Order: sequence, then C-alpha cells, then structure tokens
Amino acid sequence: MLYQRVETEDWNRYLGRQFSREALDFLKDHYEDLGEKSDLEWDPIAIAIAIAGDWREYKAKELASNFSMYINKKKMRDNFAEAIDDLAQMLGKQTYVVGFDNSFLVKNFIMKKKLFGVF
Repeated sequence: MLYQRVETEDWNRYLGRQFSREALDFLKDHYEDLGEKSDLEWDPIAIAIAIAGDWREYKAKELASNFSMYINKKKMRDNFAEAIDDLAQMLGKQTYVVGFDNSFLVKNFIMKKKLFGVF
C-alpha cells in the first residue's frame, strides 16, 4: 500500500469545504495524536472519507434544529445561548462535542435514549 505524508495544506484541501478553520485545526491535532500513539501510517484519502463521514460541524441554530426534540422550547426563547450550551453538554455524554466561537464539532453517534431528557 502506498502512503503519503499529509501536510497542513493537504489537510485543508481535502477537508476545507466541510469544516471551519478551527474545526480543521482540532481534527488535524486529534488525528496526529492518534497516529503518534498507534504508529499507524495514514492514507490521506481514507482519512478525508472517514472524517467527513464521522464528524459534522453545526452552527448553533443548526445544532438546535437537528436536536430540537431535546431542547426545552421555553429556555430556547428565553436564553438561547444557555440552551445551546446545555444541549452541547448533554450530547457530550454520548459522543465527542467540541465547541468553537461560532460552531460545534460533533462526532456521529447513535443516541441512547435513556441518557437524554429535555433541558
């Protein structure tokens, strides 16, 4: 199998359309750490496919819309920022959630209904 060293410019080119700069930097560091801990060689095309399928970046309103069944509607109207923080914290019990200034990076997961409630 052929492998290619992935430089920052390559990383940005492969994934730049799907993620913000902050999310790209986080993902790059995350996967570099995994590579250092496991001595794995990384195939850049496989990485791009896996990451694009495993992670999604949401703006706050998108996060609220996609997971609206778990948000207290009154709290959403009264204090949107707090409701979103509560939602991100709740999702963080199920999967990786990384908050940035203007978005949230969420790793795909299957919900375990018992752990969720309306906040």
